[in-house]
Amino acid sequence: MVREYTVDLKGLRDRADLHERIFHALPLPEWYGYNLDALYDVLTEPMEPMRIRFLHFKDAERVLGAYANALRHMLCDVMDENNNIECIFS
Repeated sequence: MVREYTVDLKGLRDRADLHERIFHALPLPEWYGYNLDALYDVLTEPMEPMRIRFLHFKDAERVLGAYANALRHMLCDVMDENNNIECIFS
């Protein structure tokens, strides 16, 4: 069974806000480092299958610019590394 998670990025303010939203939406460990490297490390560990929907990704692109692009590329790398992860950007 695939667990579904949603990260709503509507009204995103900054990088810190992004990582707070990710932390609260996903089953991440308490030691999550609130950065892309830490997110990659967590999501490439063996885990149950999950689908992560990033809603309003255009808001992230508008506010974060290149960082949103880096997030998308990192998550594509995660999906290449861990077949249990699917990310959808809308």
